[in-house]
Amino acid sequence: LEGCKNASSSHGKLPPECNKKQALFESSFCQFADGQVEYCSCHQRMTEHYLRRSAEVKALEVARKADYEAATHIDCLLGVIDSNGTNTSIQKPLLLVACKNMTVNTSHLSISYGSVPVEAVQCNTSVARPCAGTWLASEYESQAWFSRAPTASCNACPEAPLQTSSTATTSTLAPKAASTTTTLP
Repeated sequence: LEGCKNASSSHGKLPPECNKKQALFESSFCQFADGQVEYCSCHQRMTEHYLRRSAEVKALEVARKADYEAATHIDCLLGVIDSNGTNTSIQKPLLLVACKNMTVNTSHLSISYGSVPVEAVQCNTSVARPCAGTWLASEYESQAWFSRAPTASCNACPEAPLQTSSTATTSTLAPKAASTTTTLP
């Protein structure tokens, strides 16, 4: 009989402790869901930024290689004009042919662009949140313990503050007006 009294007394202390743990679990899940949304949003913005900038730089890379090749040919042709010495009537035509047939190595101007890192987590911004029907069914109602120890009232996630996508202002290769987007409180 004493054992039953002790067990009943111990059991009476469990619901408040379980309710605290439930609230912590729900709050933590809200933070997880918010973090996943922020991570996925950031990854998407930075991927788009990388792809835009890579395309811009690739176009400029081609132009710089053409500039370098043209300057190298001009330098060679100026060498033909500037050449003085014996047998210039023989030497100048040979120098001109060499300039015309010259292949300019531009490999030192090639840029390695790397690649976009793979997402560290599978982005699913529509994660069920605490108190939604699918979340309650998955996290509580489908568990074997639920019929013997039902949960307290669910604590829904607070509404996220209104945010606009923030875009970092970065320097560009050609002057442009800087644009900024602010995050509303």
